[in-house]
Amino acid sequence: MPWYDERRQELDNRPLIRAQAFGEAFDPHRLDRLARYEIHLDRKFEKTLAMLLKLKELRPTAR
Repeated sequence: MPWYDERRQELDNRPLIRAQAFGEAFDPHRLDRLARYEIHLDRKFEKTLAMLLKLKELRPTAR
């Protein structure tokens, strides 16, 4: 019976836990910071890729 009571309580609290987790996951202040990091990393990636393509063009082709 104790297992059943614990499981029943978990099921009763499931909507509350889900609401709390969903609310914490979408904190707008955190999302702004993550968006800035994403933009920063995206720009770095594009610069790195452009440099790689330039270096590839400059490399002598060995055949």
